[in-house]
Amino acid sequence: MSALNSQETLVLIGAAMAAGCRPCLDVALGRCLELGIDPREVARAREIGCMAANRARADMDEHSRASFGDFVPGASENTLTTTCSCGSGPSCPGA
Repeated sequence: MSALNSQETLVLIGAAMAAGCRPCLDVALGRCLELGIDPREVARAREIGCMAANRARADMDEHSRASFGDFVPGASENTLTTTCSCGSGPSCPGA
């Protein structure tokens, strides 16, 4: 496999965030340093990955609540907190 270019590395940042893969994130961040990628671009890739993870989680939460309600009466009530797990706090657009 050839070394990742800047665009591929930024995609890897977002994918690692969305997948929750720490080793992938570490590799991507190391490559960002090697390539001298602008930290603002890295931060944006991270935000996009966080948004994707949050959207997937919200979709699965909604789907599971609807599905569980068919099998377990009362299970569809929302008892889960919906805070962002990406660590960017209130600035996260996925929260």
